[in-house]
Amino acid sequence: MTGFDAETVDLEQIFSAEALRIAARSLVIVGQRAGGSALFDALQGQIASLLLTGDAIAPGVIAHAVYQGHKTARELGVAGAALRVGRDMAFAPRPPP
Repeated sequence: MTGFDAETVDLEQIFSAEALRIAARSLVIVGQRAGGSALFDALQGQIASLLLTGDAIAPGVIAHAVYQGHKTARELGVAGAALRVGRDMAFAPRPPP
């Protein structure tokens, strides 16, 4: 990724340097399992809406990273309380007795 302006993402292929521009209003960066917020800190102030999520908060197992990334993506642009989606729960909820 070489650029993002909240309307388009500019990409460049790492071997051929071929450029590509695609329409995108949101961007989710997925990195390696390493704690730390260096990327977040570097981008803060350059991007209007920036969220810290997943392993950047606290490294964990892949299931936690997938859940947190999915949860963050679902909540993009949603004001207020977090959304609840039953299929992402560790165990399926049981109906009351």
